[in-house]
Amino acid sequence: MNNQFHHRSLGALALGAAAMAGMHCAHAELLVYEPFDYPDAPLNGNGGALGTSGTWTTNDTGFAMGWWCHPEGEVTGQGDDAGRNPNGVDQLNLFDGLVDNLATAGGFVGAAGPEDKDPPVAFGTRSPTGNLDASINILPSVTATFQSGTTTWFSYVGCHADNRNQGSPTFMLCTDPTVNGTRGLTMQNSGSGIGGVGGPPRFNLFDVYPHYFSGGLHHQSPGGYQDGVLGDHNGIVTAFCSTGTCNGVLGSDATRSWVVRDSDGFMGVPNIVVGKIEWDADVGGFDVISVVTFLETDDLTEAAFDAIIADKPLLSSRNWPAAGTPDDTTNPSNKPDLDQSQFDIINISNLKFWVDEIRIATEFADVVPEPQTPPPTIRLAIAAATSPSTGYDLEWDSTSSLVYDLRSSTDLLGPKTSWDLVSGGIAATPPVNTINVDPADPDLFYVVVGRPPPPVAIFSEDFDTTTAGSLPGGWDTSANPGFTASVTNWEVGTPSVVGPVPPGVPLPSGTQCVGTDIDADYDDPVANDGFPFTDIWLRTPPIDLTGKSEGTLSFQQWTEIEDVAGDFDYGSIRILDAFDDSELVVIENRTIDGSTTGWEQYSAALPAAAFTAVNGTIRIEFRFEADDIDSFAGWYIDDVEVTVPAE
Repeated sequence: MNNQFHHRSLGALALGAAAMAGMHCAHAELLVYEPFDYPDAPLNGNGGALGTSGTWTTNDTGFAMGWWCHPEGEVTGQGDDAGRNPNGVDQLNLFDGLVDNLATAGGFVGAAGPEDKDPPVAFGTRSPTGNLDASINILPSVTATFQSGTTTWFSYVGCHADNRNQGSPTFMLCTDPTVNGTRGLTMQNSGSGIGGVGGPPRFNLFDVYPHYFSGGLHHQSPGGYQDGVLGDHNGIVTAFCSTGTCNGVLGSDATRSWVVRDSDGFMGVPNIVVGKIEWDADVGGFDVISVVTFLETDDLTEAAFDAIIADKPLLSSRNWPAAGTPDDTTNPSNKPDLDQSQFDIINISNLKFWVDEIRIATEFADVVPEPQTPPPTIRLAIAAATSPSTGYDLEWDSTSSLVYDLRSSTDLLGPKTSWDLVSGGIAATPPVNTINVDPADPDLFYVVVGRPPPPVAIFSEDFDTTTAGSLPGGWDTSANPGFTASVTNWEVGTPSVVGPVPPGVPLPSGTQCVGTDIDADYDDPVANDGFPFTDIWLRTPPIDLTGKSEGTLSFQQWTEIEDVAGDFDYGSIRILDAFDDSELVVIENRTIDGSTTGWEQYSAALPAAAFTAVNGTIRIEFRFEADDIDSFAGWYIDDVEVTVPAE
C-alpha cells in the first residue's frame, strides 16, 4: 500500500512505492493481452492491446454510450440496495479490478457506474444498465496458432455489476459478434465460436460451463431439461426462457457456480475464468473445450484446473454424454467440430457485469501470471530546501529497476495513481532520490509511486526524414524472382489519390508513410503493361537484438486488400537473419488482407526464433503479393518500432 506525505507535517514518514503492472509485457507464448488500459470513458473506439486489431465495438441496451472503462483500484459507485443483500443495508459493490492472486493492470470494463450516466446519478445508488455485447478483432498471427493438435488457453476476470437480472460474462473466440441484446443466445451471420460461461437459459446465466456456437446457435452439453424433465435435451438452445425447467437448462452436475458475494455479504467478488481449447483432439476429430473458475484465494495451477474437471467431468466437452434424441446421430454428444481458422474475433456478452484481464496463450502459466511483488516499503524524508532554497526537499530510497512518479492531492480520496501528477518518469539516482516541492496550497498530500520503466525502443522509423520517393537509409525493397516486371512497388510519400489520403484520413504522424504504390491502386490491370502479378518486399535496416530475449514489433497500418475466397492478394511479415537475409521465422503468413476502418495499431511479440540470428541482428520484411483479378489501394505502413524491456 502506498503511504502519503502531507506537507504540513514535519518529519520522516513511510512511503510505499508500488510497482505498476500497467505495461504490455512481451512473452513468447502470450498471444493476446487486453488490460483495458484506456481513459475513464466509453470503451467504444479504444484498442491497440497486444494481439488485437482495430477497436472495441460495444453495446448496452440500458446505456446508449455502451460499455464504460473504469480505472483499476477504484470502485464504480454501483450500489447494492438494502432490499437485495443479506446485510439489509445500502452498500457498495466492492469490485475495483484488483485480484490478489493475478497480475492486473489498466482498468476494467462493462456496465457504467452511477456517476458515468448523463445526467449523473449519486455515488452509491443502484443504477443498473442492460444487456451487454462487445467484440474486437484479433490479429491473423493469433488465429494462425489455432492449429489441429495444438492447445489454446484463455482467461479473463469477471464480476457481477448488479444484484438483479445479472449474468456472468460469456467469452467466445468466434467468426462473428453475438446479436446485440440477446444475452448471448445467437451469433450474427450464422457464425461459429467456442468458449463458455453464462446462459442463455435464464437459470444458467450465472453458471460456468463450456459451450460453443455453430450456425449462429448456442450449443452445450446434452442432458439438460427437455419438456420439463432433466436428462434428454440435445444440447442446442434455440430460445431464451425464464423457468428452471426450460428446454436446455442444465443441472448442477454440468455447471460450476459463479461466486457473487463475499463472506461478509458484499458484491464484487472477482471470478477468474480459465478455458482450455484442444483443437481436433477428441475421438472423431472433435474439438475439446474445458472451462473452470478460480477465486483470488485459490492456487492458480494447471493441476488445480485438472482437479476441478475431474470433480465435474461435464465441464469438459470431452466428457459430454450422448443425447437420447440427438440432433445429429453422427455426433450424439453434440461436441464441437469447428473451423478454427476462421476465428478472428473476441466476443463478450450477457448482462450487467464487468470484465478485465483478457489473455490468450499456448500455455496455462501465461494466462494466469502471478502479481508482481511490490518493492519494499521505503522511507520518505523531508528536509530544508537546498537548490532552489524555497519549499521543501523530499527524499526517498530508490532502486535502478524503477522510475518514479510524484503525485499530489488535497485529500486522500481515490487511487493514488489518479492523483495529480507533479513530476512523472523520474529516473532513479540510487541510493537516494531528491526532489524539490514548493506547494502553493498549504493542505496538500504527496505520494511517490514506483513503476517499471517503459519498454525501450531500439528501432523506429516514421518515414518523415527522407524526401518523397526515397526510402530511409538502410531500408531496401525489390521484387522476388519472376516478378521483377511488376509496376507495383513499395514507395514513400503522402497518399494523394487512393488509400489514406489526408486530411480526410490523417497520417498517424508527420506527412509521409510507405505503401504499395503511394498514389495508385496496386496491379492496375489497365496500366500494368501485361505484368499483372506482384510479389514485392520491403526490408528494414539491420536491428541489433544482441543480448535480448524479448521484444515487440509494432506499427500503424491502413489496408484495402482484396479479401474473397480463393484470392491471392495478401501481406506477410517475416523476420530475417541480417547476416544473409535467410528466414528465421514468419509472424504473418499471407494473413494480412481485407480493409481497415482507418489507421490501426499492429503489435506482436517477437517469436523466440527472432533472437537466434548469427550475429544477433535481424531485418523485418513486409511482403506483398497480388494477382491480376482486381485492384485495390493496398497496404500502407507508418511508425514502425521495435521495443525491448528496459534493463
